[in-house]
Amino acid sequence: MEELHLYISRLLKSMDDSDKYTRASATRSLGELKTKIPFGMRRKVVKKVINASKDNKDIVKHASAICIGQLRLIIFSEGMMYKATERLMKLSYDKEWGIRGASAISLGELKENIPVSMRAKVVKRMISLTGDIDQNVRGFAVFALGNLKNIVPGHMARDVVKQLLTVSEEVEGYSRRYASEAISEIKDLIHDERQKKIINKLLNISEEENWTDSISVSKSQVLQEATLKEEIGEIIGSIASLTKNENKEIRKSSVEVLGILSVFIPVQKISDATDKILVSGNDPEEAVRASAALALGDLILRCPENLQIEIIRKLLSLTEDSALVVRRPATYAMGNIRELPGEMGDCVFNRLIKLCDDEDWYVKSLSILNIGKLGAIIPENKLQIIIDKLIFLSVNHDKIVRGSVAQALGSLKDMLPKDAGERRKIIKIVMGLSEDVGLGVRASAVWALGELKDKIPYEMRRNVIYRLLELSSDSNWYVRMHTAKSLGKLSIIIKGDVEVEVVEKLLGVTLDPESSVRSPAAWAIGELRMSIPKDTRKKVIERLLEMGDDEEWIVRGSAVWAVGKLSKVTPGGMENKIIEHLMKSLDDKEWNVRGGGIWSIGRLKDAGMIPELVEEKVAGKVFAAFSDEDGYVRGYAAGTIGKLKTEVSDGMIKDVIKGLVELTDDSDWNVRGPAALTLGKFIDRVPEDMKGAVSKGLLKLTGDVEWAVRHSAAYAQGQLRTIIPKDMKENLVNSLLKLTGDGDWVVRDAAVRALGGLVAVIPKNKKEAVSDAVKKLSKDSNRTVRDSAKRSLKRLKSIVS
Repeated sequence: MEELHLYISRLLKSMDDSDKYTRASATRSLGELKTKIPFGMRRKVVKKVINASKDNKDIVKHASAICIGQLRLIIFSEGMMYKATERLMKLSYDKEWGIRGASAISLGELKENIPVSMRAKVVKRMISLTGDIDQNVRGFAVFALGNLKNIVPGHMARDVVKQLLTVSEEVEGYSRRYASEAISEIKDLIHDERQKKIINKLLNISEEENWTDSISVSKSQVLQEATLKEEIGEIIGSIASLTKNENKEIRKSSVEVLGILSVFIPVQKISDATDKILVSGNDPEEAVRASAALALGDLILRCPENLQIEIIRKLLSLTEDSALVVRRPATYAMGNIRELPGEMGDCVFNRLIKLCDDEDWYVKSLSILNIGKLGAIIPENKLQIIIDKLIFLSVNHDKIVRGSVAQALGSLKDMLPKDAGERRKIIKIVMGLSEDVGLGVRASAVWALGELKDKIPYEMRRNVIYRLLELSSDSNWYVRMHTAKSLGKLSIIIKGDVEVEVVEKLLGVTLDPESSVRSPAAWAIGELRMSIPKDTRKKVIERLLEMGDDEEWIVRGSAVWAVGKLSKVTPGGMENKIIEHLMKSLDDKEWNVRGGGIWSIGRLKDAGMIPELVEEKVAGKVFAAFSDEDGYVRGYAAGTIGKLKTEVSDGMIKDVIKGLVELTDDSDWNVRGPAALTLGKFIDRVPEDMKGAVSKGLLKLTGDVEWAVRHSAAYAQGQLRTIIPKDMKENLVNSLLKLTGDGDWVVRDAAVRALGGLVAVIPKNKKEAVSDAVKKLSKDSNRTVRDSAKRSLKRLKSIVS
């Protein structure tokens, strides 16, 4: 008991640590203890956990939300349930979907412990979250309502049932659990001290970034660091060894984690990891086979062709598994196939076509959705068979199946038959589904119409647009949301007298009570641009500016971005008002609004709409965003300041250049790329004493892991010819020579263009190498690169032998 007291005391102390990961880990560890916490320490623990929900870091708030649900019994016994419920309710409004979802889960776990005075509020909030813009949150809210069934007030029972029926009709893919759950289940079995630290670090990051599969892991900004990639590679072997553990839960989780981390498995270990998961596909426990199916779906995105064939064969066999809990994830995993080696095309699509007739509605639905996902690789001899199958299933008795058919037809937009009669037949079917009694079917059909765009036969376009205008008043928010989006997507076919009706309808939709509808309405207006009648444009801009003050950040963000998109059609005389609103948006608490405001300022600059009297003030405000906490905002600031080059005063220029050089070192590639491009634009304004720093900042990006950054670096390095110090000229040429051999053609293109402009600074000992490199690229596999190389050869004729 004394050791437990000491352990908990350490955790309580760690909750005050300056490091967010330490605070989150301590909070999570306290939650895992549950009722093991000694009576004398419970009140202090509960207070700390509840207070952690007010932390300024998302990962800590997320841990607190989960922990409150885990500690519900001791929270209740300590008489602090009202406070805990109050905090979870507050978290349910957080901007991060992971925190909203975690709060919904915990509120559901509190069940009858929720104070009577708060039950109606909690149920009402869960009903509201079933309409959340994020699919995961909607799912968690549904589970929560199921757990809260015994405390639903009588007068609210009808609303709960109605909302659950609504959500049940949504057409969605396979729902996977958080990766952090699987990592938590195996972390204590990693015994090496160094590896323990690595697995705990992964657990923290997985919670912070809400990992669910290998795709979400591959987008992790934190894991882009080379050292972290190496560390992950170190523990792969230990995780793989757990796939043979005698405990089925450990086998299940270790297989799942291997798949999730597959993008970082070293090349030399990928074959062994794949073999382990393939073997797990034969496990006697169906739960392990199910995890193996999901992991194989993750791995197929990473493996060489020979292993892809083995994975596809195994997935095909798992879709025939007698256990439904295996067939479902196996069918879902088939959707991750991106290439079909050799003879596998017919095998895969024959199986998917057969699965469209599976006895299970979910397997049937997933296989239909997979056909849409794999549209680009459908063998020519299977396309008509698939179209005929989808047409047949469009009248299936199951609403989920009909909705899946609508989605698949929309996804196959680029694969539709060339025959005009066949296309009319398909559009007619989707139009019919838009009138379906199932709201999920209607929503999917509306989405599909938006995707089909210019594939809609000319004579049917007017009817499609009027059908969408009608559905913009549908009784269900989910249908209205997709209708607004589709009207925006169809902007390329909205012409003539219908333009006025579409714009007026969308303006009306911007007043919708649901933020999930107002937001896409603002986005759609931004997409219409030239389709907005001249006499309506002022009214539209004024409404968007009003929406910039909406209480919901998602609406403010869409409105601010739309203002920028409409910069070239904005009536004169509105400049000052627009700039005033955009400057205000740069102080918004949400990154999407701040980023949109900065981007829109850049668009206004392009349209010559920034009033002269505020030019320097605007440039200063954008420059201040260099230090924004969000990477995307810093990236937009770096890019936009390049457009405001003439607005940057002489008094600011040194600070701006210094800031851009610092941003080339940013951890986020979305910042490094724009910073490099903008430095290239500012070359003629670089102060004498900063030329060396600018040159070094750009040269170091040659080896960046992201092609977009290397491309920007190549462009900017081509501008260095006027400022590059003499002792760095050879380094500059070496850098560009390296980039001419890049694997991405856009990088090679930028590099060869840059070399063409450096004739005056190429050292004598490098002229032959440059000549050879440019000649080689004149025969590149990419036409654009070949053309650029030929132009550069003409510019370099004085050194070409």
